[in-house]
Amino acid sequence: MKISATNLANILGITKRTLTHWEKKGKFISKTEKSGERYFDSDALMGVPEVSEMINSKWGAKLKVRPQRDYTSIELFAGAGGGSIGDGTCGI
Repeated sequence: MKISATNLANILGITKRTLTHWEKKGKFISKTEKSGERYFDSDALMGVPEVSEMINSKWGAKLKVRPQRDYTSIELFAGAGGGSIGDGTCGI
């Protein structure tokens, strides 16, 4: 699988400039398409934990997970305080 320079930088949480710097130092080796677009071979990046985890993830199985029952409401802007975690009471 081909990973573009932009995508690899995003996966690693770095800038493309940093990726280019690391490439010049030999940390990563890119290939070039006929169009001039740089890419990295995923097989060569399997030693990088972020790439390996992404490739070996079980996204297919996770996408098949369905809720046990239909949703009856949605809460927007609940915040990080956990105030929306309910116990079934209304609180009024």
